[in-house]
Amino acid sequence: MVAQAALTAMLSLLSQVVLIGTVPPGLNVRPGEQLYYDIATAPVCSLEEAAVLFFAARSERSRAAARRSDASMA
Repeated sequence: MVAQAALTAMLSLLSQVVLIGTVPPGLNVRPGEQLYYDIATAPVCSLEEAAVLFFAARSERSRAAARRSDASMA
């Protein structure tokens, strides 16, 4: 919530912001899965774990995109 508040207060200073693991204000009707939090707080994650965080890990097409993304950063 602090990051969202900072973003709205300092729009002229920020060009891009990535908010991970955030939820909209109000009642949280579907909390995040514990697996997500475990991976997100690990100091290092594997390609498969990164796919869980940033891609639709159940989709082969999305996992292929995760592999391409990983290869582009090597």
